[in-house]
Amino acid sequence: MKKKIKYVVIIVIVLALIIFNVIALRGASKREVNVTIPKLNEYAIVIYGTVEPLGEAISVSPKVNGIVAGIYVQEGDVVRREQPLCVLENTVQDVSASVSYVTAPKEGLVYKFDVRVGESFGIGDVDKIIVGSSEFQISCDLEALWIGKIRTTGAYDVFNAETEEGIGTATFRSASRYLRPKTIRTEQPGESFSTDYQEVIMDFQPSISDIPINLPVMLKVKRE
Repeated sequence: MKKKIKYVVIIVIVLALIIFNVIALRGASKREVNVTIPKLNEYAIVIYGTVEPLGEAISVSPKVNGIVAGIYVQEGDVVRREQPLCVLENTVQDVSASVSYVTAPKEGLVYKFDVRVGESFGIGDVDKIIVGSSEFQISCDLEALWIGKIRTTGAYDVFNAETEEGIGTATFRSASRYLRPKTIRTEQPGESFSTDYQEVIMDFQPSISDIPINLPVMLKVKRE
């Protein structure tokens, strides 16, 4: 008799658990499920590039080795062709003139001027003075999957690649007719791989002042 009662109690408990679970599942199925539908990226194309002076940036170095004796310009100055940038006291004995002038190779803007009076400045110092056009272009390395797919009409939105701040617009100018190799380093020490890119040049119209050259940027085209 006791065994029968024990079995009945166990059966009642099992049935109660089953009924409870069924009710709970039905209640859950009736609840509203809030599903957030992800928004599609509003941009159809995103490519990366670097801000450059229109045409090219020109590195300026002296024709002889010397010590900087005088400075005539500073970064941000607009210069004309052949305008003196600095003067050197020659350190080479067989040079007839005791001083020599370093001049601007073209009309444009002094983007970099890293020379000081009393410092040496000589042949091969190509990273101390940079002159270029005051107008800008953007040089882009176009990955193979985008070749032939980018827009050649209309404007691109341009963003600072670091801050994602909008800094202007750009329009397509030209694309190279050949692919150039580029080596990319990975996060693994000593590991790299090579891939081919097409160089694309965009005319850049900045919306803010004092844009530095070599600034990494993103160019985006909105979906139509």
